[in-house]
Amino acid sequence: MRDYSDKLKTLANVFLANRVKFGVMVSDVLLIKPKIVTEAAFVATNEGELIRVLDTASELKIPCLVLGSGLKHKFRQTISGLLVADKTRLLKIVGIKGKVGGAGIGVDEASVEVASGENLLRLNEFLRQHGLAEVDVVDDPNITIGERLEWDDSLRSLVEKIKIWDQGQVYRCNIFELNKARHVILGVIIKTKAK
Repeated sequence: MRDYSDKLKTLANVFLANRVKFGVMVSDVLLIKPKIVTEAAFVATNEGELIRVLDTASELKIPCLVLGSGLKHKFRQTISGLLVADKTRLLKIVGIKGKVGGAGIGVDEASVEVASGENLLRLNEFLRQHGLAEVDVVDDPNITIGERLEWDDSLRSLVEKIKIWDQGQVYRCNIFELNKARHVILGVIIKTKAK
């Protein structure tokens, strides 16, 4: 296993003190039980931090694994390089489609921007509060949107666009353009109907 300790110390100096932790049990930052250790860990709490740590790790050529809950990831051994725990939060209505009449504005459907670190519990609570149809839960609702998007057809069917990080570039694309080997999901825009 290659030693990235010097590069990780350089990365740690980019952030406030103690944001990058060394020799961390993965279960301390993710919802997993296996006793796996990572060389270093960083908890990203917003999209800006997530992009910044990905850009810095890329510039320093540090291998980087981004996980939200980690519940679906298969851990086999110590993680070399940097583990980024995606704890980003954002739930925002970014568009509506409806009718204006004598009784006011009637919403037929809405577009909702969702950060990759959100989970179905929080997303469905948000949709319920705004009178929108919820996403079907087909597995553990604690699995984050970024991880769930890879296999959850119920969620994938609602996605209009995904926002990705790709080797230092951030842009929106269609879901079929997602390349797991090089892209990191930052968020999604879903379209859901009014109840």
